[in-house]
Amino acid sequence: MSRTRRLLRLYLMMLAIILLPLGGFLWSVPGYHLHVAFIGAACFALVVLAESITLLTEREAMTLKLKANQEAEDLAQWKEKVRELERIVGIISRENDDLRREELTRSFHGAKPESAGAA
Repeated sequence: MSRTRRLLRLYLMMLAIILLPLGGFLWSVPGYHLHVAFIGAACFALVVLAESITLLTEREAMTLKLKANQEAEDLAQWKEKVRELERIVGIISRENDDLRREELTRSFHGAKPESAGAA
């Protein structure tokens, strides 16, 4: 879309650049002042259209820039959430390992006295 706008703006400006000297030439020739007015109005319209295309493109670029900034902020928030979840998983894993170790120790020490008492 931007390429089409750029080409359209270029063609409009080229047409205005061609029409302006033609209007200047006709201004110097008597009897063509009405034609000069039409050429002047056409050049004005071309310049206004080219400027509106430029403003539209700049507005779209600003919108995309704001959207990219928002997505970057969202990504940073998600990364922070992932770090927090990884920290929580690490804590739970350590607690689980500690509880398993305690249970193995209890079952190992609990089984020894029973087997020693039976002998």
